[in-house]
Amino acid sequence: MPLDEALADLREYVFPLLYARGFREIEEGDERLVFERRMHPLWTIVLTVLVFPIGMLALLYTERERLTVALTADGGETEIEATGSAPRAIRRALRGLERSPTPVGTTP
Repeated sequence: MPLDEALADLREYVFPLLYARGFREIEEGDERLVFERRMHPLWTIVLTVLVFPIGMLALLYTERERLTVALTADGGETEIEATGSAPRAIRRALRGLERSPTPVGTTP
């Protein structure tokens, strides 16, 4: 599949899953996209509740997850490589998109 079609499929089938799980696009190039989300780990919430109001300082701590999606065109085919951390649903959608001759979520 050509690069522009692969990117269109990613935008239609994978990116909405990323946005729904709190990721935002922080970098976009012709062949590379980087997504990131920031979260408060569970222990920060627990500490805030247990040691209120001093525990509110725990909310200053956030964890960051990044996912980089790189597209490499080789002739008429495009290789999609994702590196980083992503929820299972997103990994599954990426695997399905790479293996499938038709886009994920459509019928052949």
